[in-house]
Amino acid sequence: STLKLWGEALSKLTVETKTSGSAFVWAPLPAESFEKTGATTGEEQGLIDELIKSAPGVEFALLLSHRDTVVHGSLRAIAKGVDVAAIAQSFGGGGHAPAAAFDTPINGSFDETVQEVIGNLKE
Repeated sequence: STLKLWGEALSKLTVETKTSGSAFVWAPLPAESFEKTGATTGEEQGLIDELIKSAPGVEFALLLSHRDTVVHGSLRAIAKGVDVAAIAQSFGGGGHAPAAAFDTPINGSFDETVQEVIGNLKE
């Protein structure tokens, strides 16, 4: 079930270009992905590190997963000098410069909340 869940995320992998011209890579894991694969929360651990390996030329990787009433964001810096803790803090989270996380309440639906997060990150 873990590999199937990872496959779900990797099939939805998206590279976004920010208004500054730099880019980041992200993937969503809605509740349906967990249900479809039979995976449980926690099985996405390690996936963010795989996103890093598959994403040359971007500043950071972001995995957004559905956890009960929140969207959990897991961030990893890829480019040198990128502080993902600062990004996580902007969503009420924290961590370290190379690795950080946040939880943001679902506003409407999972997809709507994800699009809100991505929209904020693109600015």
